[in-house]
Amino acid sequence: TTRDVVREAIIPLSRLDGDAGGVALATKWNRGEPLRAERMVTHAWSNLFTDLVAAIAADALGRDRYDEEAELLASGNVEELKVRLIAAGTLQQVYWVCSFSINQHAGICGSYGPPPPDDHSRYEIWAESRLNTVTKELYPLCTCREPKYFNNFPVECELNKFDDMMALLSEDREFRHVVAMDRTFALLTRVW
Repeated sequence: TTRDVVREAIIPLSRLDGDAGGVALATKWNRGEPLRAERMVTHAWSNLFTDLVAAIAADALGRDRYDEEAELLASGNVEELKVRLIAAGTLQQVYWVCSFSINQHAGICGSYGPPPPDDHSRYEIWAESRLNTVTKELYPLCTCREPKYFNNFPVECELNKFDDMMALLSEDREFRHVVAMDRTFALLTRVW
C-alpha cells in the first residue's frame, strides 16, 4: 500500500544524517529547489502504491482509467510505460503527492497516533494501520528529533494544507486535480 511505502521507504529516505530530522522526499530529490506542481493528486494511503503510480501515469497519458498502466507496472514493464510518457511529452510533468511533498518527519514519523477511545471497531482499524500489509509486522518508528506539528499548531502543521494547496494551484488555469481512486473506494470515506 501507499502507507507501506511511506513508512518503509519515504520516511527512511527523507531523513537527514544524524538525529536532526528530515525533509519532504520531494525536497531531497529536487535538492531543495522548489517546483510548482501542474497536478495535485488525491489518494488513499490504503491504496496500492502501484495503483497510485499508475493513476498518475494514466493522467499524464491523457487517460481516465489506469488499468493498463497498473498492468504494465505489475508485470515489471516500467520501461514501456516510460517510453509512452516520453512519447507523450509528459515524463517530466510535475505532480504534487502528499506522501512525497509533505515532510513526514514534522508529523507522523515517530508514532502511530493515539488509539481511538472506547470504540472497538475503530481501534481495530487503528491497530491494523500500524502494520505492514505484507509482513504484518509493526512499521518501524523514526527516532529523529524533528519537531512535530499537528492541527493544534495550524500554521506550522503541513498535514492540514489541502485547502491552501487547492487554492494556490487553482490560480493556474492549466492546473488539474487528479483523483487516484482506489479499488475499494476508501478515498470516498476521507474527510478533509
